[in-house]
Amino acid sequence: MRDGHINTHSTTRSAADTHPKLSSGKEEIDTTSPVYAWAGRINLVLSMVWKCFYLLITGSWTWINMSGRLFLFVLFLLPGFLVMLHYYLTHPHRDICYYIENKSSTSDMTTSCSSRHYLDIYLPTHRKKGEKCPVVIFLTGGAWIIGYKMWGALMGRALCPHGMILVIPDYRNFPGANVEEMIADVDMAIQYIMMNIAEEWGGDPDNIVLVGQSAGAHLATMVCLNKAAAELRANLERSPGVTSQSTEDAPLLTSWWKPTDLRGFIPVSGPFNIVDLYEHFQKRGLDHRILDWIFQSNLKKYSPTIVLDQLRALLSPTEKNHNAKSLLQNGKRQHCFPPTTIIHGANDTTVPCRISHDFYRSLQLMSTINQGIDQSNFCAEVDLIVYESMTHTDPILEKPFAGDQQLHRDIYKLCQKWCTGLDKEFDETIPSCQRVAALPQVFIDIARMCNPF
Repeated sequence: MRDGHINTHSTTRSAADTHPKLSSGKEEIDTTSPVYAWAGRINLVLSMVWKCFYLLITGSWTWINMSGRLFLFVLFLLPGFLVMLHYYLTHPHRDICYYIENKSSTSDMTTSCSSRHYLDIYLPTHRKKGEKCPVVIFLTGGAWIIGYKMWGALMGRALCPHGMILVIPDYRNFPGANVEEMIADVDMAIQYIMMNIAEEWGGDPDNIVLVGQSAGAHLATMVCLNKAAAELRANLERSPGVTSQSTEDAPLLTSWWKPTDLRGFIPVSGPFNIVDLYEHFQKRGLDHRILDWIFQSNLKKYSPTIVLDQLRALLSPTEKNHNAKSLLQNGKRQHCFPPTTIIHGANDTTVPCRISHDFYRSLQLMSTINQGIDQSNFCAEVDLIVYESMTHTDPILEKPFAGDQQLHRDIYKLCQKWCTGLDKEFDETIPSCQRVAALPQVFIDIARMCNPF
């Protein structure tokens, strides 16, 4: 990478480099084979069934109630899910391994390839030969437990006919990984996409926008924040007269991409403050035991709003903060975070909308430290869009099923703003953006009433 641009000719790896094999004695297991992928899925399902059964018989009435509501929610939306499943299964570019072996890593985290280290790529339905298309990377939600790349198929149906490439990486979930391992998966997936999207799939590596929903928004935010924080701390340590900063709590991310390599970032319905939401999640049926395991009993470390506030305290220039004053005097301040638009539903009861308001204010404050004195701030652009009357899943499921493409339209418009090559307006009249004919509106309305999210 030079001057923030990606040299795809020198960094793109061959399939042999990026498709690993696991050694087991004298035999080698091809982790890219369909058998391995399906074996991993079966193992995941079995482990999740056991975990859910255990929580069902030992958990609270709230958890049992939420499980029943989830069953009804899926049942009434089943015709729409079947349409989404058909689109997913008939799409040719699925299950592409993004695992990159890091032989130099000193981390204690599990680094072997998993059946979750795969991604799907949805290509534009029509494009000119040799044309480089803008790329959206979408990280699905699922409470860090039931996330899966197929959940993004509706976004592919909406964006790809408009000349965009959609890439949906999978990542390990509980109980197969804790949050730091999930963050490492997301980091590795983004690096793989930046390395390979141009030559392999005709994407434009200089026009990539990152989108995450719910848990996916949280993980995407943590990856970008961890990288931005590491860059700021490195600048501090290189500045004369600056006290060395402790990095013992900083996650180890060894990839080379920077958050500013992204044209923009769109977190949707993100749980940005796990400390604030800890008791709320318990009341919603997400047991404390699960949260403690996922977040390794370190909620502050994985709460983006709190991480931002800590960074702001580190950099805010005061008479006592010699680090920030020295950093400003040595001209080390720069953009570390991509242009960001936060989206949230006003009627979200799973992650209340105030969580996004708080994160928005923290990101604003972080981005306006010494504004007017130093023109290079943490984040060049911060915005918040609130969808009136929408719940946690309305923007990604119920509304698109009903033909309301507000989220997809806004994502496309933001990509138009940040990227090049998107001249046409978003067209909601095309068949793939219409209401799913097999799903009556009354079923959607009943599902919304049963929605546990």
